[in-house]
Amino acid sequence: MQSTHGDWFVRMLHPLHSGEIGGTGERCLVFISGLLPLILYITGVIRWRQKSKAKLR
Repeated sequence: MQSTHGDWFVRMLHPLHSGEIGGTGERCLVFISGLLPLILYITGVIRWRQKSKAKLR
């Protein structure tokens, strides 16, 4: 049975997701991008609180 591009893509999903393909640099990039939603949430809450306090003045 011949392998297709779709089969290759499915086999690469896990290594791409975990950062195994690119070595240490890509693993760090995957780690940082995993923290990015948390960082954006925290900065959003901080900005919202700043704007709320500014409206009260």
